[in-house]
Amino acid sequence: MADRRVISAKKTLLYGVLLVIVAMGAYVRLADAGQRPFWADEAWVAQAVRENSYLELFAQTELPMPPLYSIAIKLVGELVKPPELGLRLLPLCCSVACVPLSYVVVRRLRAPRTMALVATALVAANPLLVGSRDLKQYQIEALLSLTLAWLVFSYRRKEGASRWWFLFAPMLLVCLLGPWLGYGFVFPATAILGVLILLAPVAGGRRSCLVAGSLGLLVLGVSTLGVLQFVAWKQAAHPALIDFTENWYIHPLDLQAWQRAAGYGALTTTMTMVPFEWISEGGVPWVIVCGVAAPLMWILALVGLRGWPRPGGWEVGIWMLGSWLLMLGAAVAGQYPFAAPRMMAYWALAMALPLATGLVRLLRGITIVLTRRGGPGMVASLLLALLAVAHLPWVRAYWVYQDFPALLETLREQRRPGEIVIAAVMASPSVRYYAEPRDRAIILMPTAAGTCRVPDLDYNSLVSDSIPYGATRWWLLTTSRRREQMVLRMLETDLRRRYEYRLVAEAGEPSLFGLAQLYVVSRRR
Repeated sequence: MADRRVISAKKTLLYGVLLVIVAMGAYVRLADAGQRPFWADEAWVAQAVRENSYLELFAQTELPMPPLYSIAIKLVGELVKPPELGLRLLPLCCSVACVPLSYVVVRRLRAPRTMALVATALVAANPLLVGSRDLKQYQIEALLSLTLAWLVFSYRRKEGASRWWFLFAPMLLVCLLGPWLGYGFVFPATAILGVLILLAPVAGGRRSCLVAGSLGLLVLGVSTLGVLQFVAWKQAAHPALIDFTENWYIHPLDLQAWQRAAGYGALTTTMTMVPFEWISEGGVPWVIVCGVAAPLMWILALVGLRGWPRPGGWEVGIWMLGSWLLMLGAAVAGQYPFAAPRMMAYWALAMALPLATGLVRLLRGITIVLTRRGGPGMVASLLLALLAVAHLPWVRAYWVYQDFPALLETLREQRRPGEIVIAAVMASPSVRYYAEPRDRAIILMPTAAGTCRVPDLDYNSLVSDSIPYGATRWWLLTTSRRREQMVLRMLETDLRRRYEYRLVAEAGEPSLFGLAQLYVVSRRR
């Protein structure tokens, strides 16, 4: 009887900790989500959703947006206001849902509850957190891959013929809709479905798993070809997007391309546990940090897979390594960017699970050697996994906060009639979304395929030609990120003899992508 009470108390404590982890993960994603204006990468999505009908969004090929994703966020955005919350709500909720679902998946694979807790904490803390507050489809891809993993892993363990349909039908539905909601979904989905074909079932017949896996791959393949033929290939053929993604592809005979890919892979691996803000602000070049951290994390993940109760380790291993290799092949074929960090949410999930179990085994082993007790190692691994979720909300560095609406208000107060305003490249999407449409004196730098620069366009000449002859004063909206201050660099070179500039205001919060800035530019006397 006493043993039962102890077990019951441990379960109560465990589920209490799980609830705290889920609550923390939800809070850091949802807090103030509607108060933060859209930044450049979100603003062009919001603009397209606002200006296009559902039918136009479904068929458009100018912007790289999955058709059903754009329709879904438009629908939710029309139901929930303000748009900063409504349009972000779907990816936000998907990211929140991934936290408890990751615990369910790990437990389905027979990992101990303590290891499942650490894996859930790691998912709550970083793999999905950094990109969870952006108006992008990557969190949807993550939730879909996690859902498919649960369905496939459950199907391999089904007991009794009556349950197979309740797993098989949703599996096919996810495979059918997934590519239309997120293009990257095809990589984890293919790997996860491969588990049904490559591994013998835990329960049930082998033939049933082969049929289910084959049909799932067939539906996924047909759906993927459909979305590619209908919109995705046409979107990818945009010259601006080709120019932008070229560095993320891998040319097989180009050694530098492989070195670059290795750097991206190391960075993405490191970011499954360590926020990039810590890496970039640590004083050591990120290439060195990631070059050391990434191999260690892969070793931890392999240790976690090796010690995972069979056959769960094989399933997670196929999910993690299969997704990676498929994406690598797509990058070599010039079809999909390789290891772009925020586009890897679906892979970060798969990596987080064995990484967490390897971390637990390592720290538990150390504390057993030092203290003959494994409990301190368990607690240490949980706290280490939660480090990012405890720290990042305080520094608020895990989202981009560029408050262009505040600067536009300042501009309205100080700008004289007839004075022009030039918005630099990375400011233009946000200014386009928030500025008065009737204000023709606001000159936006052209962008294509989202925020990509238009190939072969001479932006320097465009800025010079936009300034009225003899103008005594004009305004500039830009960001504090140095490599995006194209107009400021011109003022320091081409226009230096005629004009001087002064920072009037900046708004938002510091981050990797900088603050929103407003400058006044005056003719030299």
